[in-house]
Amino acid sequence: MTALHFIHLPEHQANGKQPLEQTPEQKVLLALLGEKTYAEIATDLGTNTQALYKLVTQKIYPMLGVRTRRELFVEALRRVPREHLQHLCEQYHLTKKERLTFFLMVRKPQLKREEIASELHSSESTMRNHMNRIYRKMGLSGTSAKHRTMVIFRVYKTWQETQTERKEDTDEEHRA
Repeated sequence: MTALHFIHLPEHQANGKQPLEQTPEQKVLLALLGEKTYAEIATDLGTNTQALYKLVTQKIYPMLGVRTRRELFVEALRRVPREHLQHLCEQYHLTKKERLTFFLMVRKPQLKREEIASELHSSESTMRNHMNRIYRKMGLSGTSAKHRTMVIFRVYKTWQETQTERKEDTDEEHRA
């Protein structure tokens, strides 16, 4: 996914002139990497759901070499540094087994619970317990597959936030 970098354009030109405007594709892609549904994204962008879906499936996904929103997340998650994942493990006070589970949930989101259990040489019920504790520690109630997706959203969102903070710190240093 060589084109993923296009969503990370600087907000301001280096010489301090007017902010650069994001293209509609950039706005949609950033929204897709969030927690909103297609209908919510379409409403936010002032378009209808069918037009948004057509833009995504016929222009954005082919340009990025993915076919689904899930593939988009998988590719985006590959860019999240290990240090950020370790920071989240510390932030949520995950045990060693929970950390291993968390890393596999994030790095290999296509794996089913029983496949994660197999990779970690655990039973499926033990894996279910680890995952449920991770969800609870991250403030997610329940045990549905939707929660795995929410974990992925949260990992990517927090990484994006740290990237934005670092960029702002760098911009302030250059101004000083």
